[in-house]
Amino acid sequence: MIFFATTAKNIEPLLLTELKSLGASEVKATHLGVHFQGNLETAYRACLWSRLAHHIFLELKSFNAANQENLYGAIRSIDWSKHFTPQQTFRIEVSGRHPELTHPHFIAQVAKDAIVDQFRKNTGERPSIQAEQADIVLHLHIRDQHFSLYLDLSGESLHRRGLRTDPGQAPLKETLAAALLMRMGWPQQFKHKNAMLFDPCCGAGTLLLEGAMMAYDIAPCLLRRYFGFLGWKQHQPDLWQKLVTAAEERAAKGRSTRGPLIVGFDINAQALAATEHNFKQLQLSKILHLEKRSVAQIDHELLQRHQGLLITNPPYGKRLLAGQTDAITQLYADLGIAIKTQLEGWKIGIFTQDPLPVKALRMRPQKQYQFLNGPLDCVLICFDAKPEHYWAP
Repeated sequence: MIFFATTAKNIEPLLLTELKSLGASEVKATHLGVHFQGNLETAYRACLWSRLAHHIFLELKSFNAANQENLYGAIRSIDWSKHFTPQQTFRIEVSGRHPELTHPHFIAQVAKDAIVDQFRKNTGERPSIQAEQADIVLHLHIRDQHFSLYLDLSGESLHRRGLRTDPGQAPLKETLAAALLMRMGWPQQFKHKNAMLFDPCCGAGTLLLEGAMMAYDIAPCLLRRYFGFLGWKQHQPDLWQKLVTAAEERAAKGRSTRGPLIVGFDINAQALAATEHNFKQLQLSKILHLEKRSVAQIDHELLQRHQGLLITNPPYGKRLLAGQTDAITQLYADLGIAIKTQLEGWKIGIFTQDPLPVKALRMRPQKQYQFLNGPLDCVLICFDAKPEHYWAP
């Protein structure tokens, strides 16, 4: 079976490594995704365990179509009764560009008509279109006159973990949060004694949640109830349940181990309450410590007894603290002083759209990684909190 996993820009190398670890073969990264091969179990495992993929697509057909008639004929040539029934719902999404068929909605309509006409001719009935959580989700990707038709096994983006109830004012996508943690080396750090993950501006806790699931071996989509393959006629429920049961056993074992403490500060009490609620859903409340504090108020005994990773996505003036440049610069200045006096030896990760105010930390960065946060070009700036990396007073 041939699959394609999608992700965001600059996460492709991390996703390639992750898919290999999940049993994928013939793995090849490309723009915004990774091609791979495997059996259905490989794809199920990716849907359940990938922290970085947005969608897992199964290739159904690859073909060339110069015009509307070619496209209609290619789609209708597939025996759709092998995939779903006329009593079910479906949806078609389109990406890419065609030199003649320039409107994605028209392309989707032609493909829909081909499927519906086949069902109507063979059964006298037709399936319905459903915009959200359809039984079957198809994806047509176009490059010039070449079409790749996929079944979306995920159904909707896998960043929707089936967990978070309140995304907060400036949400960070879960897949991006996982990538930031991986770039900061959290999967290696959480194995150390007295490890801690700390976000002094945690909002609804996305970074904390993703870091906790990594550390306690919880599959990111274990609590998710909708996948695109559940309505597919070739779905193997027993195989899927075997993987879910194994993941539940791993999660139970992970929760019973002594792992890192997860700490979050924020001035927004509602955001802290949402974080607490989500950790309860994960059954990880015992390892979570939350407090209503400002970014710079990190003079806390818990932090002094541990050494770990501070990673945060502070306001950078787009939605939060919009236009308040001086306030943002002062935030970093205060945080820099607090880091130097309280967190020597820690790893520090700052994710921001504007790296200029970050200089107020007065620390020399070790690495930088480019990412997209929605439409915004952002950067993860990595520091070691050691005196040799501090700027002179």
